[in-house]
Amino acid sequence: DIGVSFKTIIKSNIKVERSMLELFDLFSEFSSLLVNEPFSLNLGFGLDLGLLYSFRDFLSLGLVCRDIVSPIIKNRYSSLNGFFGTEDPRRTNTLIPPDLSFGVLITPYLGRAEKYISNMKILYDYNDILDFVTHKDTARNPILHMGFGLEFTLLEILTLRGVFYEGLLAAAFGLDLKAFNLNLSMYGKEMSMEPGMHPVYNIVIGFDFSY
Repeated sequence: DIGVSFKTIIKSNIKVERSMLELFDLFSEFSSLLVNEPFSLNLGFGLDLGLLYSFRDFLSLGLVCRDIVSPIIKNRYSSLNGFFGTEDPRRTNTLIPPDLSFGVLITPYLGRAEKYISNMKILYDYNDILDFVTHKDTARNPILHMGFGLEFTLLEILTLRGVFYEGLLAAAFGLDLKAFNLNLSMYGKEMSMEPGMHPVYNIVIGFDFSY
């Protein structure tokens, strides 16, 4: 299978820098922050290409290159007021670095055990393979690019997931109650370039109602 995706990119942000002591004052001056702090607007388009090879229902291999060609125009304004006014922005033309990623999915046949355990998936992926070439100044340790995962469903109701990604463990479960699904996950995000230097853990709860 071959997939091609064309996309347009519109991204804006307001940059706010405060010390920890000033953090609680942000709420009282929230409205003024939106109009007086530096504002940026990025415009562009992009092209993604993906390849998928499947062998029966057992093995799938995927290779994707995101942002093969993705030119971006970055516009920087002194504030949001400047954007709506007559201010000429500081304009920069650049390219989003391409992201080449690879993934493997194995779905083993469990035989009679599938009466109790089903939909087992064993996953491995390696993201942003060429970062040391495309943006070597911000390239990360190879361990942070790798992910391993295991997922299976018990009694067609409870789905359990275990993951090792960015050098950190993650776990999740999903509960399928027909009328709605409940999902809970805890995962880590490595904020530095090396494993274990600055991990941040997150908890996400999701409800999915369908009728």
